[in-house]
Amino acid sequence: EGFDLAPDLDDVTIFGGGQSIGNDFEGTFYDLKRYRNGNVSSVDRDSIISILAKFVKSGWKKSELAKYYQSPKKLYATCFLVPTVPSSMAPSAFGEPETGGWLWAAHYEGKLVYPEDTKIRFWGFADDIMVIRVNGKVVLNASWPGESETIASFWRTSSADSYKYYLGNNLSVVGDWIELKAQEPLDMEVLIGEVPGGQFSAMITVQVD
Repeated sequence: EGFDLAPDLDDVTIFGGGQSIGNDFEGTFYDLKRYRNGNVSSVDRDSIISILAKFVKSGWKKSELAKYYQSPKKLYATCFLVPTVPSSMAPSAFGEPETGGWLWAAHYEGKLVYPEDTKIRFWGFADDIMVIRVNGKVVLNASWPGESETIASFWRTSSADSYKYYLGNNLSVVGDWIELKAQEPLDMEVLIGEVPGGQFSAMITVQVD
């Protein structure tokens, strides 16, 4: 149908733009190093994995993250293809340049829809955290090895092609097949995050059956 709005290219980052064009994913940024009131939290490398794992296992209830600092700025993305970059670029993109590039997460929500019946699956990889949920079900956990086993321990790839091909700076993971009916939107969520800081990447590609 085309776009209602043209994006302001001056406000576009690799984590999304500051203006919705109507068919995008809305991203919310969380700094887990501090609470909502600004006080420093006790979150460290191990506990951030536990916090995000609890969020995923709870059915992605936002109340699990509510006590941590949430940026008032939203970003809007139509794809997820972040190459290896300094992890501090994420908080800067969300208007939080003073926030260090570690112990953060971003939660994107949108709709997955296609004009005709089709069957797809995602391939992806992230350094450190990326989990995808469609229609209330986790369909891909492409987090860094080690953290992947904790963040969504109940999900396992069923594809023999997982961990065979590079995507970014490590081997890609293949997700579950998703059946799409013509013009029937499904809820889709993407969780990304960084644990120790340094470098970050998150890439999602689509395979059509």
